[in-house]
Amino acid sequence: MSQSGKSQAGTRRALIHAAENLFEEYPIEEVTLTDIATAAGFTKGAIYSNFTSKTDLLIGVLERHMELLYGEYEWLTGIDPAAEVGNVDEHTRANHGTNLGYLRVMAALWTASLDDQEVGDRVVACQTKSWDNVRETIEGMALGSGFKLPVDSRELSVGILCMGSAVLLRSKYDPSVDPGAIMTTMMAVVVHGIQKMAEDSTDDTGGQATNG
Repeated sequence: MSQSGKSQAGTRRALIHAAENLFEEYPIEEVTLTDIATAAGFTKGAIYSNFTSKTDLLIGVLERHMELLYGEYEWLTGIDPAAEVGNVDEHTRANHGTNLGYLRVMAALWTASLDDQEVGDRVVACQTKSWDNVRETIEGMALGSGFKLPVDSRELSVGILCMGSAVLLRSKYDPSVDPGAIMTTMMAVVVHGIQKMAEDSTDDTGGQATNG
């Protein structure tokens, strides 16, 4: 990447970071593009050099959030799925911030998606990537423990994300509820349960459990 490209990438990251911090403190409709640029140490022109609109910036924030969330998933592939679930929850809470800004961004993007198909497509693309990240993590956890999943990992990943969304809805979007902690804990619980089922099946048959 050229020096100018690196500089622009750094500016983009700074703007996204500033937006994330402001969205934690204030409702999105109260935060202007000038506010974001000023908080990042730039003029408003820097916004339009990196984003086509405020909605485009919101998508950038969502994409960055997904990257950070995947970083939380990755460490799971190196643990024993039978590890105490409380340790998983403690780890994710120690490595993830508050949830309010993310929820504000998602609510704004869901609303924008109702009237803009392109926005909807980009949000779906982010969600699909998240499903793939969860699937890869589940497969890595299983591989690390030396057993095969008896269920389809894609279906399992979608199910986990749906359950996680349901938990957030049930909590009425309590800002203290950490989606990273929810997802990683669910993955640990589900994979541990599958491993236990596989072990029980092996004990019952006296042979090697196989992938169904």
